[in-house]
Amino acid sequence: MSKRAEEAALKEYPSSYSEVNRNAKRIQSYKVDTHKPIRQIYIKGYEQAEKDTIERAIKWLDSHAASYTGLSHMFRKYMEEE
Repeated sequence: MSKRAEEAALKEYPSSYSEVNRNAKRIQSYKVDTHKPIRQIYIKGYEQAEKDTIERAIKWLDSHAASYTGLSHMFRKYMEEE
């Protein structure tokens, strides 16, 4: 999981806690971050979008910057680093 994706997800869906009671007598209750499942979906989409964008840029580089040997490889390496 990339740090950029996690930060973006937290910005869009900040932690939002709700109290959950395990039974009607409220013997046991705990807090749950109700935005956590949404953030996990957001992170997966964000990371896929990053991968798709890198691939699209590499495709463009390969077709327009053929004289720069290894440029696509260097670009991919740089973009995938955290």
